[in-house]
Amino acid sequence: MSGGQRVRVLYYVPCLEVGGTEKVVHDLAVALPRDRFEVTVLWSCYWGPLGEKLLEAGVPVRHLPFNEARRFAEVVEGIREIQPDIFHSFSYRKEDRDVRAGMEAGVRTIITARGDIRHWDPAQSRQEWEVFRNAGAQRITTCSDAIADVVRRVEGVRQEQLCVIYNGVTMPGSASEGPTLREELGIGAGETLLGYVGNYRPEKGHLNLLPAFRKVLDTRPGARLVCCGGGAPRMKPAVEARAKELDLADSSFLLDLQMNVGRVYRDLDLYVHPSDCEGFSNSLLEAMAHGLPIVATRVGGTVEAIRHGEQGLLVPARDPEALAAAIETLLADREMGARLGHAAQELVRERFQFHHMLNGYTRLYEEEFAKQ
Repeated sequence: MSGGQRVRVLYYVPCLEVGGTEKVVHDLAVALPRDRFEVTVLWSCYWGPLGEKLLEAGVPVRHLPFNEARRFAEVVEGIREIQPDIFHSFSYRKEDRDVRAGMEAGVRTIITARGDIRHWDPAQSRQEWEVFRNAGAQRITTCSDAIADVVRRVEGVRQEQLCVIYNGVTMPGSASEGPTLREELGIGAGETLLGYVGNYRPEKGHLNLLPAFRKVLDTRPGARLVCCGGGAPRMKPAVEARAKELDLADSSFLLDLQMNVGRVYRDLDLYVHPSDCEGFSNSLLEAMAHGLPIVATRVGGTVEAIRHGEQGLLVPARDPEALAAAIETLLADREMGARLGHAAQELVRERFQFHHMLNGYTRLYEEEFAKQ
């Protein structure tokens, strides 16, 4: 960047509801240094709270219909009007329309992001749309080595095209004013409270967590479980129905999306992350940053954040009995839980703070811009 020129970065994410990918886009758009970058965010499908927060932060936000094939020309023209130096698409839609639009608009640097390990593709087979999308992108970012490995192995992407930048979180500050979560839910200070922050989606493992909690409750009848998140409209009712079948209605709290998740973590005794698959979880990092004892499934990028017996306990996915046993281990040995929680917190401080992620993307954008 010579002569004080700012790099024009254009982000695209299909939705601006609250989720891991959407949060990364929001946080980067707000935090990129404004003396070096000029940022615009595009969305196509669903507006949400993160869109409002972007506008409050003074970040330009624009709707373009990437999801409507017949309006492709409108998308291309919209990108041309913005004239970005770098188009970074965080699209998780199974199509190549984002890259096609960027190329048609004449954008010189296109970067695409991967945030999952293809849970939607059990056969692990390369898709036709991926071939063009990968070929049209100068770089592909992933938030874990596990995702990068899948992209190389399944999609045939070259190592030099990939850039691994871990997600990052802010270390927690002091508690905000107002009632605590325990006070709001009527949970006493001496009652054991387990928690999980994750959108209600099939791959997030709520239906494995509930029977595991049932086993914990059999030996610890005073325990309570709180979950919170958004997600698929039909998934939460299914989780609620399963809780009722297991006679957990009075001991579990299945909350909707919480914009202030810090108050959730602060009141927990133990955090459980039961995903069937995981790219690299923001909520897991947040729990680590709060120094909580953690039980998580041994999937995807989770093993890059937690080493078994060092920052938490890892168990196989889809195994409620193993999940329950690990939870019981940490509840029975509070000293072990405290030690693992402290180690997890220190690892976040050293490797997974937000400024580490921000610096990674800043370097990538400036390196790619310098090649133009």
